[in-house]
Amino acid sequence: MRCSLLCKSSPYPIVSLTEGTSSRDFYSDLFLRHDLPFSPDVEVETIDQVLPAVRCNLGIGFVPREMLVAVPELTGVYPLTLDEPIAPCSILFQRKNQPLSIAAKHLRQMLLGDRSHEVKKLPTQ
Repeated sequence: MRCSLLCKSSPYPIVSLTEGTSSRDFYSDLFLRHDLPFSPDVEVETIDQVLPAVRCNLGIGFVPREMLVAVPELTGVYPLTLDEPIAPCSILFQRKNQPLSIAAKHLRQMLLGDRSHEVKKLPTQ
C-alpha cells in the first residue's frame, strides 16, 4: 500500500505519541513542511503502545521498522510505502544528573560529530 503525505485529506485516523515527545515533534514538523495539519486522533504515552492501537483498527501509526517483526498476514499490521521516504535519525539519551566518563564523552562526540549544537533537551517531569 502506498501513502502520500501530499494527500490533503485522509480517511484514516492517525495514532501518535502525546505532545512533548521528540517523535511527536518530528512528525508534526514533517507534516508542517508539507502544509498539512498534524492532529492525531489517538494519542498514546509510549512507542510500544502504537502497534496495539493499530492492531485494534484505531488508525495508522508510525513506528521504527524494527518493531514490525511479525508476518503482516498474522498481525494485521501492514507497512506503508511512503512516496517520500523518512530520513533515519538518531536519538541519544543522557542522564542530566550523572556526569559522563571520559569514554562516554568520547562516544557521545563520535555519535554526534559536529552536531553537538543540535542536542535537544527534553523537559523534566
